[in-house]
Amino acid sequence: MRRSLSTGGVPLDICFDRPRRHRPDLIVLSDISGSVAEFSLFTLTLMTALSAELSRARTFVFVDGVDEVTDLLEATGHAIEPWQLMRNSDVVRATGHSDYGDVLDEFWELTSSDLQPTSTTLLVTSDARNNYRSPNIARLHEIARRCRRVYWLNPEPRDEWDTADSLMAQYSEACSATFEVRTLRQLQAAVERII
Repeated sequence: MRRSLSTGGVPLDICFDRPRRHRPDLIVLSDISGSVAEFSLFTLTLMTALSAELSRARTFVFVDGVDEVTDLLEATGHAIEPWQLMRNSDVVRATGHSDYGDVLDEFWELTSSDLQPTSTTLLVTSDARNNYRSPNIARLHEIARRCRRVYWLNPEPRDEWDTADSLMAQYSEACSATFEVRTLRQLQAAVERII
């Protein structure tokens, strides 16, 4: 009792654990349709290179269907061409034009049980051009609620967002941040903010 008076009456020494560095799970959802195929391949390669910093990384690609290609990328050492992704995945279903409405529903079915609000980061790489189809904004909001963060990388100039069939403003409402990524400097800035 007498010794505890020097610590304000606490009869034991309290030791605190050091906070552990958070290592997020990364899920990449990448549009590989013709308009953004080269950009998506580049970002897929970059993000998988960062997987050493992540506890778990999964990669999905889409056009008007969605398919997981994590194992395919690992098997090829991430040296894969867009035509190989198209040939070796089930992403072209009806028309071969981007359809976010169907893609977001299918992505939800594939990943909803794996999304964790404390650890999952979703990275979408796309120009947000939906070919005048249903945008399914509600589903993206539902996905975002189940993720820690949602980031969107768009290779188009910001001035072209929300022109014609682009729905970037609507999709960005569900995102933690959106980035125009047309140059390596912009990509570096986006990656630094994401990490």
